[in-house]
Amino acid sequence: MGDFNAAAGTDRAGYEDCLGPHGFGDRGESGSMFLDFAKGQGLRIAGSWYHHPESHCWTWYSNTGGAVKEINHIFLGRSWRLQQSCWVYRSAQFVNSDYRLVVATLSIQLRSSGLPPTRKMSLDLAKLQDQAVSNEFACSLCEELVDLGVNGDPNVM
Repeated sequence: MGDFNAAAGTDRAGYEDCLGPHGFGDRGESGSMFLDFAKGQGLRIAGSWYHHPESHCWTWYSNTGGAVKEINHIFLGRSWRLQQSCWVYRSAQFVNSDYRLVVATLSIQLRSSGLPPTRKMSLDLAKLQDQAVSNEFACSLCEELVDLGVNGDPNVM
């Protein structure tokens, strides 16, 4: 996000990944450098991907009232495809300023960190019917209880 003082324009040739189909204005030399920066950093210009009325596109107007331009932009990384809107608010003009407020609304979906799922322990209760397995389990359980400071008498259950 920033005051780049560069108009991106409407011509997408060579900048299809960073400039959407709804750009505004004419691109100059600073606009070309601006788009080269966005392309090189893998960024998208948020306000150019959705159609807006012309009065909601420009972010700067001349004090003489003759010119309007979209020179303030919000950049998004290409992975942020969940952008819902990017608007310029006409009512958000600041006192003694020729700029207007640019606001983007994003929808974020959080994902897990990619840890592998934990394996569920399956218990074979039929094995406990075998007396040898049952006694071995009882002894190991008693040893664990003794380590924890609990009376480990296998006959007390």
